[in-house]
Amino acid sequence: MSPTLPPAERQRIYELCERLKESPLALQCGVYLSASERPDLVRYMGLQLLETTITFHWNELPVQDKVFLKDYCLQLMTSVTAAAPAHMRDALCRPLVEMVKREWPQQYAEFVPDMSRLAARGPLHTELVLRVFLRLAEDVATFQTLEAPTRRRDIYRGLVASMDAVFGLLTGTLTSCAAAPDGGDEALAQVCLATLACYLEWAAVQHVMGDALLLLLLPLLRRPRLQQTAAECLTVLFSRHGRAEDREPLLVVFRPSVVALLDEQVAWCCDQPPSDALLATLRLLAQALAGAVSQLTYCWGRPELTAGEPRRTADPEVLSLLVSLLSTLSALLAEPGRLGAQEGVTLAELLSASSERTADASDGRRPPLERMQGFISHLYEMAHTLLVNACTALGHQLFTLPRLGDFITGSVLHNLEHLSDHRMRVQLRGLWRALIGRCPAELHGPLLHPLLASLMTHLAERLDVRWTQLQRLELDAQTESERDDDEDTEAVVAEQLLRQLTRETAQLAAVLLTSAAGVASAVEDDAMEEGVLPAVQQPTKTAVTAQGLAALRNPSLARPLLTIVFRAIGWGDSVAALKATELSPLVVRALVEAQLVDDGAASQLLYWLLHGLEVQGHHQANLTSLVSAITAAYVCLRPGHASAVDQVISQIPEVNAEMVEKLQEKVFNIPKISKSDKLKKEEIRRLIKPLVSRSMSQLFQKKASIRDLVPMGRETRPPRLPQPDVVSLADLFGDT
Repeated sequence: MSPTLPPAERQRIYELCERLKESPLALQCGVYLSASERPDLVRYMGLQLLETTITFHWNELPVQDKVFLKDYCLQLMTSVTAAAPAHMRDALCRPLVEMVKREWPQQYAEFVPDMSRLAARGPLHTELVLRVFLRLAEDVATFQTLEAPTRRRDIYRGLVASMDAVFGLLTGTLTSCAAAPDGGDEALAQVCLATLACYLEWAAVQHVMGDALLLLLLPLLRRPRLQQTAAECLTVLFSRHGRAEDREPLLVVFRPSVVALLDEQVAWCCDQPPSDALLATLRLLAQALAGAVSQLTYCWGRPELTAGEPRRTADPEVLSLLVSLLSTLSALLAEPGRLGAQEGVTLAELLSASSERTADASDGRRPPLERMQGFISHLYEMAHTLLVNACTALGHQLFTLPRLGDFITGSVLHNLEHLSDHRMRVQLRGLWRALIGRCPAELHGPLLHPLLASLMTHLAERLDVRWTQLQRLELDAQTESERDDDEDTEAVVAEQLLRQLTRETAQLAAVLLTSAAGVASAVEDDAMEEGVLPAVQQPTKTAVTAQGLAALRNPSLARPLLTIVFRAIGWGDSVAALKATELSPLVVRALVEAQLVDDGAASQLLYWLLHGLEVQGHHQANLTSLVSAITAAYVCLRPGHASAVDQVISQIPEVNAEMVEKLQEKVFNIPKISKSDKLKKEEIRRLIKPLVSRSMSQLFQKKASIRDLVPMGRETRPPRLPQPDVVSLADLFGDT
C-alpha cells in the first residue's frame, strides 16, 4: 500500500498475499495478523484471510477450528476500540457474517443472543452488531449475493423469527440517539438508519407500521448529518406494497399529533439555508408524502378496512394537511414555470378530489367525473401519484375521461430519457400495472396500446443501450490496474438499479401478455424479486390471453414487446432472463397459431433464444428453462419454416448439416409417450451444448463453500405404536 513501492515489487507482494489465502496456514496467519495489537493495515489483511478461509474452506475445517473461529470473531468484535476507522469496523464484522451464512439458524442457535450480549456492552459494540445485521440482510434480500437458495431461505426465516430482537435493537438505538442533547453518536445513528431502511422494505407489518417509529424518525430530520437517511426511511416506509389488510395500520399511524409534528419538521427543513444534502432530503420527503397520500387514499377506498376506530385519524383534515405539505414541497422543488394551474385546476385540488372520491366510495356515492377532467402536467412524481390514486378510486370510469391518453402522454411519458432507473421502475410497478389491470378490454386497442407502444419502444432501446454499455465497461475494467473506490461504488449501485428495472420490464411484459391482474400481482412479484420468501408458486400460465394476443397483433406495440421478451433473455440479469425465458414458448405458440410468423421472424426468435445460452447458460436454472424454451420453439417453428430454422441451428459451433437433419428426424419421430418431451429436450441439449458458456467471472472464481443444513421446521411423525394382539371379549373379561 505504500505509494513509493515500485510496481514490480507491489505485484510480487500482491501475488504472495493471494497465495497465502490458499495456503494451509491461512487460518493461523489470519489469527496472528488480526490481533488487536497490530496496526490497522496489518489487521485488515488478517481479517481478509479469516474471511477468505470461511468463504471458501469452511466445509473443510474440523469442528474444533470452526468453534475456535466463532469465538475468536466474537472476541475481536468485543475488543473493538473507538480508534478503529469505519472500514476496520466493517472488516471486523465480515468474517462473522460469512460464518452465520453457513451455520445459522440450525447450527448456531446462539447467534442472536450473542449479538444482544455484545450490543449491551456499549454504543461502539452496538454499531458492530448493526453492521452484522445490515450486511446479512443485504446478502440475503437486497443484493442477493448469497446464491444458495436453500440457505437464503433458511436465513430469511431466521431473520423473520428474530425480528422482535432486531427491531428492539434498532428502536432502542434510535431512541438513545434522538434523546441525546448533543446529537449522540452520529456514526452509530447513521448505521442504525441504514440498517432500518434495509429491513423496512420487507419486515412484517407489525414491526414497521406504528406511530412509535415515526416519532423516532421525525426528530432526526433536524440533524444535518442524519436527515437524508431518516427521510429515506420514511420514503421506504410509505412505499411498501402488500395486502390490503396489511396497510390498515397506516390509518391509525397518521394521528393529528403525528402529522402536526411532520408539518413542523418539514417547515423547519424548508427554512434552512439551501445545500445539496437538504435538497436531497426535501426530495425524499416529497416522495414519502406522495406515498403517504397514496396509501391513505388506497385504504379509504377499501370500506372493509376503515370501519370504526380507524375511520375516526384518518378521514379529511389529516389528508388535507398532507396534501398541503406535498404541494409546498413540490412548489419548492419545482423548476420555475413547471408548477401551477395551467388549466385552472391545482395539484391540491386534484388530490383532494381523488381523496373525496375514495371517501365517498364507502357510502356508495359516485362524484361527477368532471371533477377529474382537469388533469394537468405537473411534476412527474405528482402526475404518477395522482394517476395511481385515480385508477384505484375510479376503476373503469377513469378510462372514460376525455383526453386521458393525451394527459398520460404529456406527463408520465414525457421526457422518459431523463427519468432515473429507480423512478422508471416505480412507474412500471405502480402505474402501468394499474392501467393494464383496470383498463376495460374494449379500450386496450384504442387507448392503452398506443401508450404502451411508446413506453415499450423506449424501454427496449434504453435497456439494450444500457446493457451494451455495462458490458463494455466490464471489459474496460478488466484492463485497468486500479479503480477509484467511489467509481466502483457508483457502478455497483447503477448496475443494481439497471437489474431491478430490467426485471420490472420483463414482468410488465408478462402481465400484459398472460394476465390482466396487473395490480394484484405486485405482492407475489415482491417475493419473486427478493428470492427469499417461501411463498407458494403461482400456477404457470399456459397461454397468451386474448388481450395479449391483441397486443401481438398491433404492429407498433408487437415489435418493442417482442424485443423486450426475447432480448431480456440475453441481457445480463439472470432473474429477468428466467422470467422472459418462461414467457417465450407461450409467445412463440401464440404467434404461430395466429399466423404472425414469417421466415425472418422465425430465425430471429430462435437466434435470440440460442444467444441466451451464451449469456445465461452458466446459471443452472436458466439453462434448464432455456433448453425447454428452445425445444418448444423448435417444435413450433420448424414445420412451417424449415429452411430458416435449420440455417440458424447449423450456425451452432460443431454442428454440421447431417446433425441438423438427424435432429428433425429424432425430434419429430419420437413416439408420443409420457416421456417424449424429455427425450426431445435431451436431443436439443446435446446439439446446443457448445453454446453453453461460463461467465468470465466464473472462469477464475473459486466456489464459495456453502452447504445446505438440516431443513428447518420439519414435522416429525410420532412413532407408530405396536399393534395389540387380537383377543376376544371373553378372554378380556372372562374367568382366568
